[in-house]
Amino acid sequence: MNKDDQLPSTFAADAETINALVDAMGALVMCMAKHMPPEVKAELASDLARLSANSTASGRPIVGRLMNDLSRAAAL
Repeated sequence: MNKDDQLPSTFAADAETINALVDAMGALVMCMAKHMPPEVKAELASDLARLSANSTASGRPIVGRLMNDLSRAAAL
């Protein structure tokens, strides 16, 4: 790997970094769910939706939104 191609050892705590993390987590969930039997995939999506609702209800709407996005990714 060329030195210019290396990732930084730390990332800025900004919107671009946060969006990249959210996108990467969604992609990971989609890749994992792709290899699951339909009933397991549906259970994963349901579990993530439940975590979303619980997080929102406990005053953590950002976590709730992320879990909701991951739930939708699992259902694809």
